[in-house]
Amino acid sequence: MSLLSKITLKPAVVPKAGSVFVLQAGCWKVTLIGDKLSPKEKLKETQCLQCAQSPIS
Repeated sequence: MSLLSKITLKPAVVPKAGSVFVLQAGCWKVTLIGDKLSPKEKLKETQCLQCAQSPIS
């Protein structure tokens, strides 16, 4: 059984805008940036992109 199959991460907090979490296991390094994990911000970003791409009537 590989090491990765034994690792289970269950975050106890929800990252807020501006939060940075770095998880490291052996040669694996993962950086989570709170701004990119927020569904609200992602929704706003998607809506802004759609507005910018739609033709002006």
